[in-house]
Amino acid sequence: MRISRTNLLKFIGRTLNIKNSIIDNLYVFNSPDVVWENEYLEKLDHGLRETFDINTRFRELDYELRIVQDNLKLFTELLQNRESTRLEWIVILLILFEVIDIIIVSKFL
Repeated sequence: MRISRTNLLKFIGRTLNIKNSIIDNLYVFNSPDVVWENEYLEKLDHGLRETFDINTRFRELDYELRIVQDNLKLFTELLQNRESTRLEWIVILLILFEVIDIIIVSKFL
């Protein structure tokens, strides 16, 4: 992937914000408290849930949100891997400079 660290972090942040907005609006799938107290409203709620396939839609949305979460996890791991590789190269260069320094100092002594 050819995307900068900043752009990838922005993408992850925007996607998490969208995901959180969706989750915040899922309260519409919950039955109101009044339904628990009234048998007629409970039957009506149950009938509406079956008519509009609420439970199926909720499961599908949950599945898709899990896919988004898995993808974000993958992007985060890629970002961490890229950062880890960069740090490994820095350590290798520092060791190389130390070895060169030791060689140069030992020649003059």
